[in-house]
Amino acid sequence: MKISVGKIIVAVLLVLLIVTGVLSIKQRKSDNAEILKKVTVVSDGKINPANEGKLVLVCGEVDFYEIYLGELEYNQIDSFKIKRTVKDFVSYEKDGQTHYEWQERTEKKYNAYKPLDYLFTEDFKEETWVGEFVLDDYGMEKVPMNGDFDETESLLGLKWNGMEYTSGGRDDPEDGDVSLTYEYFDVEKYPYLSILAKQSGDSFEPYQLGKTKVYSVFCGQIDSVDKLEEALGAQVKGEKRGRIALIVLIVAICAIVVLDKKKNGSKKEKADDNAAEDEPEKTE
Repeated sequence: MKISVGKIIVAVLLVLLIVTGVLSIKQRKSDNAEILKKVTVVSDGKINPANEGKLVLVCGEVDFYEIYLGELEYNQIDSFKIKRTVKDFVSYEKDGQTHYEWQERTEKKYNAYKPLDYLFTEDFKEETWVGEFVLDDYGMEKVPMNGDFDETESLLGLKWNGMEYTSGGRDDPEDGDVSLTYEYFDVEKYPYLSILAKQSGDSFEPYQLGKTKVYSVFCGQIDSVDKLEEALGAQVKGEKRGRIALIVLIVAICAIVVLDKKKNGSKKEKADDNAAEDEPEKTE
């Protein structure tokens, strides 16, 4: 049986994913063991100058300046990190046909005159403290978006349709419709954050552990070595699941492509056979 170049490439890719995944997880487990040996737990969130430059696990209550979204949005989200996403449903001509798609709005409309016209996709962040520590920009980026705003039935003339605010609350968009969503860190759900990083003054920075930079943000109270071990183990399990999901996805795509080729090949063979049957016999 002839092995195609495509099959060889896919096989090599899968082997690389498996090998690099095994090595990566092995390194993560080794790093985690070192982290548990070196870490200093700061369960009260207070700054101790003796910990300067050390790898610390700081658990503290979150305090922050509230984000002001503006009068248009009534400032209804209580958080220090919010992402507003605005999209327009537009039509365009291509190859003589009309196509439709959602396009993200990155600036206010040129001829803005309605309140909604002034809004565009934007990230909002405000200064935040974890206990007595100021959360730096690097840590802020690691804070997950774990909330979606849906507190009101309508907002700025748009209606909630179960997934987003849209024009008329329609599931099937029409040309000119607008989509509006808000993702944010839910402080009400997680009033505490736990930071694993190097103490740097009244803030943090990545801790260099060999070739690995250590900086993690955990939701909730991780205030002991045992809880940290559990949280780090969950990260490793998440990485394993991600690798397995990627491998399964690649295999599934390849299987679909192969089946589709076989199906098309069978159709072609059948069409050729029918054409041969319909072709009149040659007479001498």
